[in-house]
Amino acid sequence: MDLLDRTKEKDPSKTKWRSAQFETLLQYVKSKRYTVAGWELGNEPGLKCVGKIDGVGFSCHHPPKNETKPVLQVVSPHQLIADVVAFKKVIRKHLGADAGMVIGPDVAGSLDTYTKPFFDGIPEGTLDVLTYHFYYGCGSECGAAGVQPPDFSTSPSWTGT
Repeated sequence: MDLLDRTKEKDPSKTKWRSAQFETLLQYVKSKRYTVAGWELGNEPGLKCVGKIDGVGFSCHHPPKNETKPVLQVVSPHQLIADVVAFKKVIRKHLGADAGMVIGPDVAGSLDTYTKPFFDGIPEGTLDVLTYHFYYGCGSECGAAGVQPPDFSTSPSWTGT
C-alpha cells in the first residue's frame, strides 16, 4: 500500500497526492475503532528532488555529481499546501472531527526556500501541530565541534531575519 501515491506528471513538481489507498487505511481504522493521536503526510518532502533529464530521484542537498541541470522538487511548497488541505478533508470525511490531529509539514532544510512559503500559504486551522526537523549534524554552518549549537535554530543566519 502506497499511502503517498502521487499522480504521474511530466514535471514531478506538479504531481498531486492521491487519497484512494489512504482512504482504505482510514476505513480499516474506523472498522477496528482504533484511536489515532495524529496523522502526518509524508516526511521531508522538500528534500526529495529529481533530475530534469533522467527523472531519477535524489536528495536535494546531495545531487549526483553529473547533475548539471537545475533540479525539481518532487513536491513544491504550494503543492504540499494543497495536499495537506486535501489530506485533512479526507481524514475528517472518514473519521469525523475527533479523528486525531493533523501534524506537519515535516520539513527540513532552509526556512526561506521551502518552509516559509509553506507556512505563509497554509490556511489557518489546517494543521493542529507544526513540525520542523532540525538536525545538529554537520553542514555548511558547522563549528569546530562538528555540530550546530542549539541557538543556531533561532539565529539570523538560519531564520533569515
